[in-house]
Amino acid sequence: MSFLKIKDPIKRDLMVEEFLKTKKNIQEKFITERLGDISAQRELSRLFKPITETQKDIKESLVSELRPIKESLKELLAAPQLQAIAAPPEDEDEEEGVMQVGKIAHKYLSNYAAKQNVDKTFGIYKNPLDKLYYTGNTPIYIR
Repeated sequence: MSFLKIKDPIKRDLMVEEFLKTKKNIQEKFITERLGDISAQRELSRLFKPITETQKDIKESLVSELRPIKESLKELLAAPQLQAIAAPPEDEDEEEGVMQVGKIAHKYLSNYAAKQNVDKTFGIYKNPLDKLYYTGNTPIYIR
């Protein structure tokens, strides 16, 4: 609303005064709500201080225990990986359409995929036509 378009000066001053009062009330309400939130936060902090302090101690002790484990995991990941599911050497002749997997993988996959009532939506199954393993309609390759 433009106050300049009001021709009557008394009415214009009255509207400006009302606008300023409304603006001041909104600012005071905002400050009151904000201070109320801050005081509520302080009250909650004071009320739960014993709990949060003990949690800090527990957190520090857990972190100190987990740091050596984290370092060990980094060392294990940096070490050469052992392949539990190793493919046979590449010099062997591969039958067309047959996936070559290691002994461990073959043991588990052949027992599982040979079942007739295997979940073909979410589970792994072997397609008899192309002899590949699938999950849903997506072929998977195991190395």
